[in-house]
Amino acid sequence: MYFDSGWITYLDARTGDIHECILPSLNKNNTTNCTFVTTDGAAHMILALTFNNDTTDEATVLEGVAFDRGTAFRTIMGRLFDPKWPCGRSQTADSELIDYVGKSTVCCSKFELLSISDNRITETCAEFTSLSTFSPFPGNISAVLSTEYKLYPNQCIDIRAVSFTAPKSLDYYLQPNENAVTCSSTATSCSQQLRAYADFQFQFSVYVTDFKDIMVNGIAGQLVMRNGQVYHDGDKPFTSTDKCWKQVMKDPTGNTYFTSNFCCKKFITTSRLTCTQYQITISAAGKNRLSLYARMSLQENLIVINVHKYYIHGGLPAVIQAATSGYSIKLCTFKSDEEGALCTLKLETGSTYDLSFIFGTAAHQTSVQVFTLAETTPLNWTVKDAEKSCSHRPNGTTNSHHHGHIQTERLNLNPGNVSDIVSHSTCCLSSHHFT
Repeated sequence: MYFDSGWITYLDARTGDIHECILPSLNKNNTTNCTFVTTDGAAHMILALTFNNDTTDEATVLEGVAFDRGTAFRTIMGRLFDPKWPCGRSQTADSELIDYVGKSTVCCSKFELLSISDNRITETCAEFTSLSTFSPFPGNISAVLSTEYKLYPNQCIDIRAVSFTAPKSLDYYLQPNENAVTCSSTATSCSQQLRAYADFQFQFSVYVTDFKDIMVNGIAGQLVMRNGQVYHDGDKPFTSTDKCWKQVMKDPTGNTYFTSNFCCKKFITTSRLTCTQYQITISAAGKNRLSLYARMSLQENLIVINVHKYYIHGGLPAVIQAATSGYSIKLCTFKSDEEGALCTLKLETGSTYDLSFIFGTAAHQTSVQVFTLAETTPLNWTVKDAEKSCSHRPNGTTNSHHHGHIQTERLNLNPGNVSDIVSHSTCCLSSHHFT
C-alpha cells in the first residue's frame, strides 16, 4: 500500500472556518511549519491522506481541544493539561476505510504559570447567570438567550435556559465545550458531569440557527475551577467586586454581532477550607534510582491513593501501609512501572494514621513514612505539616525553599549497596469550601 500526505486542515469548530497548510510528502525527509490563528472555542485539525495513490481520505490529528486566549485545554470533562499528564489521546474510525482506526495524541509542550491564590478567599460562587445577545441578523432582527447555571462541586453543573427571545424561525444550542451535553429549544435543561476533586475549564458555546441561511455562534460564559475556587480569564476569581466575565465579538468589518455577560448570582461565605486532594512525591538518585508520584483524595471517612508513576531500580515491589493505635493496615501492593495502582483506606473517627511507603522485599526493605493524617474536626481529616499549595511546584518536585512536609531519609534496598538519600514531600493540590 502506498501512503502519502496531502495537506493539513485546521477547522474552527465554532466558526466553521477552514484553513489549509500544504505539507511535503511523508516519504521525504522534509518538514513544514504551519501557523493558524485560533479563536476561542473548540477546534479540529485534519490531515489529508492518500492511499494507493488514488484514494483521498482524512485523519484527525487534533481533536478534543479547546482554546482560550492562546492557551489550550481538553474539551472532555473540561480537563486541564498538567505537567505530569501533558497529553490527551483520541481515536477515530472511518466508514470508507473499514479497517482504518486513527489514533492521535496531543501534548502540551509549554505551560504558562498562573498566580493562583493559596485558598485564602472567603467567598465562592455557587450559581451563575448569562445574558447572550446576537444582533443584528439579516432584516435587523436579534436573538437574546438568558441562562442559569448551578455548580455542585465534584458532581455536576446544572444548566437551564430561562428564556430565548427571537423570531420563531430561530433555534439555539448551548454546549459546555463539546456536543456531548446540549441544552436547546426542545430541551431547555441539561447537566455537565464533573470529575471528583479535579480542576476543570468550561466554555459554554451558544449557537443560533434557522437551519437555512443563519448560523451564528459565540461563548455565553466561562467557568474555571482551580484549587477549589472558581475563576474566569485564567486566574481571576469570581468575587463580589469582580463577579462577571464578559465577551464581545466583532465581524471582519469591526461591527459587534455578539455580546454576553456571565455573572455570579449567588455567593457562599466560607467558614472553613479543607484540603481534599494531596500530591505525594518520593525520589532518590544514585544506584537505587527511585521515583514515585501519587495523588491522595479525602472523601469524608475514606482516603483513595492513586499511584500514577512508580519506578525503582531492580523492579522491586512497593507497599502502602497505615499505622494506627499500635497496629498496621496494609492498603495495597504495586510493582515498578505499574500505572494506575489504586489503594483505599476507611478511616475511623478519632484515630490518627501514619502512612508509609515500603520498598523492597521482606528480606531487605526500607520504610519511608510520608505523613501523619489526623481528624481535626468530625469527618474533617488533615495531613499534618503538608504544604498549603502545590502551585509553586507544578512538576511535583520537592523544593527546600518552601516549608512543609519535606524530609530526607536513607534508602538501602540490597545488602552491600551504598544507601542513597531519599526525599519525599506532601502538598495540597485541591481544597474545597464548606459552610
